[in-house]
Amino acid sequence: MLCEKCKKNTATVHMQQFIGGNKTEIHLCQSCSFKMEMPISFENIFQGFLTSLQSMTANRPTRIPTTPCERCGMTYEQFKSAGKLGCEACYHTFAKEIEALFKNVQGSTRHEGKFPQRLGADLRARREADQLRRQLKEAVEAENYEDAARLRDQIRALEAPKELQS
Repeated sequence: MLCEKCKKNTATVHMQQFIGGNKTEIHLCQSCSFKMEMPISFENIFQGFLTSLQSMTANRPTRIPTTPCERCGMTYEQFKSAGKLGCEACYHTFAKEIEALFKNVQGSTRHEGKFPQRLGADLRARREADQLRRQLKEAVEAENYEDAARLRDQIRALEAPKELQS
C-alpha cells in the first residue's frame, strides 16, 4: 500500500480515528507521518486513551486518591492529566488505580502477548499450565473426572523439574 500523502513510499504508519461513530483511516510512510502537525508519540496516544477512559467511566463513582506521591509530590489528578507518572514511587502510590487501568485496557495485569521463541520456554510452560488449570477447574465443575485426572497429570509433567523429565 502506498502512502496517501506522497504516493511514492510504502505506507508503514496506519492510523484509525473514530469521531462521532465515523471511522476514518489514514496510511502514511514514515517520513510523511513525521511531517504531520501532531507527531505520533506514546504520550499523545496514552493521553488520548486516558481521556477516553475517563469519559467512559465518568458516571461511575470511583475512589480518587488524594494522597500525593511521597517522593515527587505528584497527585493522581496530575497523572490523569499528564498521562505519565512522575517517578518510580508513583507506581506504588497509585498501584490500585494503575492495576484497574491495565485490567480495563488489556483484560489482565499480566503480559499475555507474544514472546521470543528461544527465550520463552519457561514462560510458555507456565502459560500452558495456567490454561490447563482453567480447563481442570471446568472439568471438575462438570464432574468429568477422567479429563480432570488427565489434565492434572499434564500439569504435573509441565511443572516437574527439568532433570526428572530427561
